[in-house]
Amino acid sequence: MSLRNTGTLALAAILNLVTAQTLGRVLPEHWRPIRNVQVQVLRRHRTRCTFEISWPGADGRRAVIGKAYATDRADVYRAMATIRRVGFASDEEFTMPQPIAYVPELKLLLQGKVHGTLAKELVFTGPERDRL
Repeated sequence: MSLRNTGTLALAAILNLVTAQTLGRVLPEHWRPIRNVQVQVLRRHRTRCTFEISWPGADGRRAVIGKAYATDRADVYRAMATIRRVGFASDEEFTMPQPIAYVPELKLLLQGKVHGTLAKELVFTGPERDRL
């Protein structure tokens, strides 16, 4: 099934496969137990769908961002991991989401949820000082 078909059926099939079992297989041990998983679609594109996956954790609600692609995009995961290693880690002034896992059978990239202002917002609508 492909997201190119953009049908609700394709999206529903992918979202139904994002289960606690799938997440438990690829997410770090300290994020477990994973149960009562909720999925909320954030944005649908022609070739990918972005959604938030959340569940209750011992220290509050846990959440990751999932991106399901129409084609294999393991390259995105590898590129993100490389970029973070060379200076965009969480403790840096400028950061990007942490690549957590890539699930090839679902063409699904899991990444950390980053709080704060999006770079896109700063570039297009931020004060001139921030845009520069």
